[in-house]
Amino acid sequence: MRKCATRILFVFLTAGAFMLTGCGKDGSASNLSSTSPTSPTPGSSNNANTCSAPSTSVLWKGERAAAGTVAIRGAWSDIKVIPSTTYPASAYVDAGCLCVRYTFWDGTDWKTEIIAAGNSTSYTFIRLAFLSSGIPIVVWSNSTTTLQMAIRSTSSLTDSATWTLTNLDTGGIANRSIEINVNPLDQVAILYARNTAGTANLIICSTNCNSGANYSAPSTTLGTVGTNPNSLGLGWCKAGASTYYPTVALTGATNSSYAICRQANLANCLTGIASWAGGALQALTGSGANRASVQLAIDSSTIDAPVRAALTNGTNITYYQSSFAGGGCASGTVAAMTSSGAIAGTTATSGNAYLVLQRDSGGNYHIAANEGTTNIKYYNTITGSFTAWNASGNVATATLAAAGATRGGFAVDASLAQAYTTYARTAAASPFPGNLTFGWVENTAIASNNASSAFYETPLTVDGQLQMTANQVPNVSIASTSEGTPASAFVDYSTNSATAGILRYAYRIGSLATSNWSVRAVPIVAQPQAVALAFDTSNKPWIAFYDQQTLRFFLVTNTETDGSGVWSTYHFPFATAVTAAVAPAYHSVALAMDKSASGITPVLVVGVANHGTLSKTGVWASRLNPTTGAWSSTTQIVSTNLANSISNVSTDYDSNGNIVVAYYNRSASNRVEYAQSVNGGITWSTPTRVSSFTASGMGAKVKLNPATNRPAITFYDRANNRIFYSYCTSAFASCSTLSSWSYSYVENLTAGVSGLAAASDGLLSAALTFTSTGDAYVVYPIGSGNSGVLAVNNNSTGSFPLSTALVAGNNTDLISNTTLSAINFAQPGWDVDAVRTSQGSLHSVYVGPGNWLYVTSCGD
Repeated sequence: MRKCATRILFVFLTAGAFMLTGCGKDGSASNLSSTSPTSPTPGSSNNANTCSAPSTSVLWKGERAAAGTVAIRGAWSDIKVIPSTTYPASAYVDAGCLCVRYTFWDGTDWKTEIIAAGNSTSYTFIRLAFLSSGIPIVVWSNSTTTLQMAIRSTSSLTDSATWTLTNLDTGGIANRSIEINVNPLDQVAILYARNTAGTANLIICSTNCNSGANYSAPSTTLGTVGTNPNSLGLGWCKAGASTYYPTVALTGATNSSYAICRQANLANCLTGIASWAGGALQALTGSGANRASVQLAIDSSTIDAPVRAALTNGTNITYYQSSFAGGGCASGTVAAMTSSGAIAGTTATSGNAYLVLQRDSGGNYHIAANEGTTNIKYYNTITGSFTAWNASGNVATATLAAAGATRGGFAVDASLAQAYTTYARTAAASPFPGNLTFGWVENTAIASNNASSAFYETPLTVDGQLQMTANQVPNVSIASTSEGTPASAFVDYSTNSATAGILRYAYRIGSLATSNWSVRAVPIVAQPQAVALAFDTSNKPWIAFYDQQTLRFFLVTNTETDGSGVWSTYHFPFATAVTAAVAPAYHSVALAMDKSASGITPVLVVGVANHGTLSKTGVWASRLNPTTGAWSSTTQIVSTNLANSISNVSTDYDSNGNIVVAYYNRSASNRVEYAQSVNGGITWSTPTRVSSFTASGMGAKVKLNPATNRPAITFYDRANNRIFYSYCTSAFASCSTLSSWSYSYVENLTAGVSGLAAASDGLLSAALTFTSTGDAYVVYPIGSGNSGVLAVNNNSTGSFPLSTALVAGNNTDLISNTTLSAINFAQPGWDVDAVRTSQGSLHSVYVGPGNWLYVTSCGD
């Protein structure tokens, strides 16, 4: 088979999309995808009638905003070429999803996976390496005490994969300056500093390095690094056919230095610098004190090769080449090395944040480095001489973060004479604000300062972020047509502004769980929040939402089921003196249809959490006549008479005009309450509590059981880690009294039902659906301190057993669980809502890892 050697060519479309061409194939970097290799891994069922074969896909990934306020993606990044291919892959930190991501070219398209998520601070100093098998290894600092590593389960570019996390070191203070290097035997070395001006430590894996269990504990200190280093040097010296010596370079308080561990047993390299050649660090003379960066490039294919280094010395980038007495890195007498020269045109700020030195397979050398906060520069040699450096070529003019707040990556592919680099533009930079940028050197075989080198840049990924921690309101709803096709309405905050969300409508355009979804923006001039979706008897979608801009409630509809027609907007008649709510309370909406009416009659129920007149806080309802645009007079179902006192309004309805409403009353009672209408929302019963428990009702969802026509409500007791299933035991007409209600626990745990603090409990949701035979299914997240999954439970056996995982989050092990929750996008479950279709299939939609919108389907 002919090896593909076609160059990867770029065709620039817009700042939000681009295409790549390689090996005769075209691929779009569009974020519209119904399937994704990063979909969370489905859990298996172990009790009857649970969703035993769920299918999970990404419904929407958002669109990167052009605004300068977007969360920075890629402040810390690395890039490498996947072995046995010419395809680049990048690992990077994304502040928009509080996660570590992995994006790779598969020959046709870019694919993105979520490696880890949920860090309460920030991931930093990320580095990427590959085993010869093509399995990637990513290592990073959690910016505090822990050095973490993740290894992908497979090298496949087509199969979905999981990542296994390992804590390599938990004894640091602010781990930084991480390096990882793999030798030809697939032995792995990891070098890092435990703090600024802290100790440098080494971790080694000698065999089977695709498992974190085979990595050593941190070495005894190799030395003390200088103040605020950003990169250190790491390489392998070939001493024989099957012997390699780790070689390191450190910054220092006086000079930068290097050392070689000439030990056949690599474990001896972990006992301290006394075990290394010469018994001490060897100076890189004249490099100066407390430098930002030092790098090594040792030819690991040649026995006893020279030691070569490049570093920042406070004036420019200088380079060093050993000339040891008696040999090279494996046999020569180690000693201090003096500089061989400086690279022309470099300055005091060259490489002070981002300096990467690499040797290619043809014996030439390459450097990518920042130039202050304004440029990314490229330098090379083309004659095989390490001392014949060419002046810089400009990869990009870009506004970069300050030294110590960013670091990029660099990879050379000698087979195509190309090089790739990654770096992040700051939030103010144009044209790719705050985004990870892919820089490309088209021709590395000619001098770096030759214009024919051809430098390009484009965003590596263009997806956005669905939700924001600043907007802790449920913004996802799902419903189904009478034929059984699911659809969703949601608010997309890819703009990174809690007051500039985009209302979107998604409709599945096939009958299978793997079918694509059509996603459209609803053309409204508003700041939407708290959405609800329902279909009328003609299968036309209706979406209700609260507008933060006008402080009003809205209802919109489309003339076509898939949203391709004309949108119409209706203003809920209640508008006087509504004021912004304070979390965890929020203005909420619920939408019902009076199917007993002769025409289409939407019934909008709104929760007014805050009002200038306290008596007007509470729950209100009104019926719409779409033909005339007229609303009925508003009915106040309940007055809470207290500011910030309502959330989680939910409704359901049947074909006979019965409508039920549940909500969390956050006034003095702090409880879930219920009301019902038997005439399509014209009149309402007096609300009743449905349990004797107080401080319980977060995430309330009400549904009518189709087998009994009786209501049931699921809700949280956040503080006590419980989820209730409260149900009416009498005929529908009698469900307006507390004595007609009973309850059972869906979950009753010691920890972890929500993973959310009190101020965030407006996000809680326990999505309730029923089968046609009356079995209740509840979908909900189990967060910090427990399994970290999107769980499903049902009472088909007469009670709720232990829940099973409908969808397992990425890396939901004990490493991540300490900070895992829906609010930091580390687990599936933010804004979860579910629907049971007329065909019996169950669909759950939610925001999950990567801050993407997922859908999990059972039964299609």
